[in-house]
Amino acid sequence: MRLKITLDRGLEIDLSRQVYEQLKDAILTGRIKPGERLPSSRELASQLEVSRPTVNTAFDLLSSEGFIERRLGSGTFIKELDGRYLRFKRSESNVEPTAAYSELTKFTKSLVLRQERDSGSASLPNAASSFALVHRSAAREKVRVKVREKLIDFQYGTPSLAEFPIGEWNRIVGRSSRVLGPEDLMKSGAAWGELFLRESIAHWLHRVRGLNVSPEQVIVLHGLNQAIDLTARIFLEPGVSALVETPGYQSCLQLFASVGANTRPAFVDQDGLDLSIWTGRYGRHLERLRLIYTTPSHQFPTGVTMTLERRLELLEFARRKGAFVFEDDFDSEYFAEGKPLPALMSLDKFQRVIYCGTFNQLVFPALGLGYLVVPESLIEIYRSACSLLIEPVSLIMQKCLDEFVRSGEMERHWRRSLLLYAERRQVFLNEIDRRFGDEVRRLGSATGVFTTVQFRSLTTAKSQQFRAEARARGVLIYPMSHFLGEFSLECRDEKLTERIRAALSARDATAAQQFIFGLGAAKRNQITRGIKILSQVYSELI
Repeated sequence: MRLKITLDRGLEIDLSRQVYEQLKDAILTGRIKPGERLPSSRELASQLEVSRPTVNTAFDLLSSEGFIERRLGSGTFIKELDGRYLRFKRSESNVEPTAAYSELTKFTKSLVLRQERDSGSASLPNAASSFALVHRSAAREKVRVKVREKLIDFQYGTPSLAEFPIGEWNRIVGRSSRVLGPEDLMKSGAAWGELFLRESIAHWLHRVRGLNVSPEQVIVLHGLNQAIDLTARIFLEPGVSALVETPGYQSCLQLFASVGANTRPAFVDQDGLDLSIWTGRYGRHLERLRLIYTTPSHQFPTGVTMTLERRLELLEFARRKGAFVFEDDFDSEYFAEGKPLPALMSLDKFQRVIYCGTFNQLVFPALGLGYLVVPESLIEIYRSACSLLIEPVSLIMQKCLDEFVRSGEMERHWRRSLLLYAERRQVFLNEIDRRFGDEVRRLGSATGVFTTVQFRSLTTAKSQQFRAEARARGVLIYPMSHFLGEFSLECRDEKLTERIRAALSARDATAAQQFIFGLGAAKRNQITRGIKILSQVYSELI
């Protein structure tokens, strides 16, 4: 028997562990049948070009878990296993797709099919394959974590956690836990958040973003996606429209589409959200517009800042259409060039802006805590929706964050981070300019914890090669193509449809040259080394 085992000697995972994992998967998926004899340790070691102790260690692990048995003088054999634990291949499985699958929404079906596509199969899910997928995914995740630790990762949306005051945070957690009484352990609290934290958030927003809001307007949630989902459920339904920035945040596009809304593209240029396609004669085709999603302070992922003129135009457009603007104030805390423009909500005279923020970058992502600030006219609507749909944020986490803000610790951490990210940003910009010169164009403003760069000579094919070769040399970069998305294009006016298609095509061609660089997790020496490697890869490609 010749086993199909592929070893990666570049991983920090023992070769014996890799042999063990692949043999175990072959047994569970039925590629090796019960009763079959495995090659001897000498034969397998020769086949894989490893030492016999490496193979013996893998065999010992499999034997201890009951997958194989060693018979003295006869060899090593696969044991008979309980069929409930086998992972069948799709082609070998008699399990039909679950009846419930036909009743899933289009949104949920799209998630299932995307998962199947990513795992290399196009058929519908069944119980056995889902079981296998979970276990294979867990094993792959362990490998990915080990590999990622060695890479220079320009991941966007990740703060620098090494500088976070973890000691002070732990002391706050300890104090907050001690003040909890038995009654606190029984109550879940208001679904929209405790008053003490809503007061702290309102004060923080006034301090940092110049917003004059009351604690009653603040809704405490588990994060951005929950805020978008809640808002979509309140405002959107089949037959209504929503405008979403493009390039833009894909989860928003998917959540809006999941409730049946017609998602229309709002293109982004150097001045931010551009409504020109919808303000002229084609505006009448924007059926029952309810929501407009935008990231005006530091547009994600292009990095541009919406001009004051565009902001005022957007507010007037929303008023005229009877729509609400969902302002995702992403990355506004870490401005660099002077003071940031005020939040869109601070300019809103018409009570049309729903403001959203999180503490993912100010504190740490695992906190999983964000908030909405809603117009006074929507307070009761949101509270009713929260009572029905939302599980309250942990009381102890609310207490911890409240003290972190009130003690001044968050502001001190924020100010230290401002200096840190400004330094890393400058290092990045200097290195990009020095290594690439006129071959690159920086998009947006020099602010925030991510920067977007356009490489002028990249085609779609070369862009993919650029990313793959950078990855092979230990540098992870993230293409703009991940943020394009699909929109509802059916319009009664064929000329409008063609115009939108042409704009989307132009967007896609430009996006092939653009990459987003997060500067939160990459240290100074990693930035310098990473850009050097990228310049070498680029020179070889172009």
